[in-house]
Amino acid sequence: HRPALYISLSSNKMSSHVWIRSSLLSKTQNGGDSDDDNDGFGWGWVLAEKISPQSSSSSPPTTSHFTIIDKDCTKCTDQDIAIPTSLLNSENLVNANPSDAADDVIPPDNLESLTHLHEASVVHSLRKRYFVDKIYTATGAIVLSVNPFKRIREPEDFMDRYWERGVRRDRGGCDDDGEDGGLGPHVYEKADVAFRQMMKGLSSSGTTTVAASSSSDDIVVINQSLLV
Repeated sequence: HRPALYISLSSNKMSSHVWIRSSLLSKTQNGGDSDDDNDGFGWGWVLAEKISPQSSSSSPPTTSHFTIIDKDCTKCTDQDIAIPTSLLNSENLVNANPSDAADDVIPPDNLESLTHLHEASVVHSLRKRYFVDKIYTATGAIVLSVNPFKRIREPEDFMDRYWERGVRRDRGGCDDDGEDGGLGPHVYEKADVAFRQMMKGLSSSGTTTVAASSSSDDIVVINQSLLV
């Protein structure tokens, strides 16, 4: 993914959903007295809707206007705010994904499918999935896990289903999760993939067992460590 670019503040396009860094809101709404007091301004980023400028002037606006639509921002939800354009840059204003403002949409299993992948979208997606007990989220080949601090109920055969999917993949079967109920990212999946790759490595080297011998030259040492 390309780095997220900030919204063009001189654009006359329709309003767009954006993420504004909480520290910037705190600074501008508290009169510029503090950069660190983010209490009431969300969890680090605040979802807002950019209000398109109504002026027909060709000169760039000195102030940008937004409507805060983030329910986590208890100090400014549903408020229209103005921020000096000079304070806005790609460090504190980024594009939001189309689904970020939809309460009934759960972020995807793999964050690579998001249009905009940056700090705000990643944390927002992890938070939203966490609240519906989806504690595992993939981003490419990496699986992110959030501690639920409670027991997550899973089917008794859940681990077996990941194993069976691995078997189908090894046999050249379809990589479609439709057969097993749409398995999402999980530590079971990463463990199964790591195990199968390790065994393939052993097989390709012609060594499937490690046997001790009176001669140290006959001992084959295989690295079987797994990164967890």
